[in-house]
Amino acid sequence: MNLNNEVLVRSRAAIYRKSKRVERNIFKERLEKLYAKRRRIMSEMEQEAEIEGGVIADIYGERLNRIDEKIAEII
Repeated sequence: MNLNNEVLVRSRAAIYRKSKRVERNIFKERLEKLYAKRRRIMSEMEQEAEIEGGVIADIYGERLNRIDEKIAEII
């Protein structure tokens, strides 16, 4: 059997393209969830955190930093 048969080559290429599309969709969904979580945290922070900083602001800052790091890993 010839592994470079035209039909086999096309079928492997189609499988590869499909796997890349699925991978991109997974990353896109994960990014959307992270951005939604970031927006929610920002909204909570605006209501609870002290303007001049403090313990609560530090906690929110740490949470936002962790989310930003995850986003950077994906991008």
